[in-house]
Amino acid sequence: EVKCLVAAEPDWEVKQLKEVISQETGIAVPEQKLIFDSKVLINGIALARVFSDEASPSVTLARVERESSKDTSATTVQSMFRGRKARKAAEAVRKAELPETGAAAAPGT
Repeated sequence: EVKCLVAAEPDWEVKQLKEVISQETGIAVPEQKLIFDSKVLINGIALARVFSDEASPSVTLARVERESSKDTSATTVQSMFRGRKARKAAEAVRKAELPETGAAAAPGT
């Protein structure tokens, strides 16, 4: 079932796409998981990198309902760890995209 159609720009990041989807569907950004080609899309990645040569890509929107908790400190700590993990994953992707510099490690190091 199609929930919405979005005309996204290749230079957008996944989070920008989620913000537009939120406006269209009313589903908050933190509750959205976007899936493309069996991979969960990470907020900081550019759409051009995700979709490559796809002319009209289609993503799956999964809604992850967050439990409300009176213990917000536990929720905050969990969010910090999830954020750190996502930032590390995004950084690894960015490093993988950097061109080789031609530098080689010295023997024995």
